Amino acid sequence: MVNFFDFLLLLISVDNFFRQAKQILEYKVSILRIPILITLTLVFSFSLLALSTNEALAVGGAAAIGGKVYTRNHMGDYRETGWANITAAGEHGRFEAQFNMGGNYYMFVPPGNYLVTAEMPGHIDQSYDVTVSEGGSVTLNFYMEQSGIPIPEFNEYATMLMTAVSLLLVVFIMRKRNTANPIN
Repeated sequence: MVNFFDFLLLLISVDNFFRQAKQILEYKVSILRIPILITLTLVFSFSLLALSTNEALAVGGAAAIGGKVYTRNHMGDYRETGWANITAAGEHGRFEAQFNMGGNYYMFVPPGNYLVTAEMPGHIDQSYDVTVSEGGSVTLNFYMEQSGIPIPEFNEYATMLMTAVSLLLVVFIMRKRNTANPIN
């Protein structure tokens, strides 16, 4: 059995241990507080800068291609969209654009000549030849028109399969309902 004094000494030593640990942690946090705040401020500033700019920025000898993609809404007005596939094909390879929610796209490419193409299901593809110089940028907007060709939702075999499965489910449910509620 533990006597009272041994138990009290144990509590005091545990209390001293936690006080020392707390002091060490407070000291380490106070030392690291300023570099952490500086780092967080820089990350936040650069994030705001990246989100707030609408212009494509060129970096390190690269060139930028950017712009917006517009499609017509149900009223016939052009509205920004982010669903198109934008690619630039040239002597240095094929590059794909990055989109944001507002219909803006951008891509960084090596300087040179490119065929920039916008593709979107149900719309007519558009292509433009552009030349970008080192450190330069080109703004290229696309106004997509509907092609009139319906967008296939399913393969024709998948449609038949889904119809057959639906009919089987209806028959199964009807039989189940008839056996559960017999008519007297």
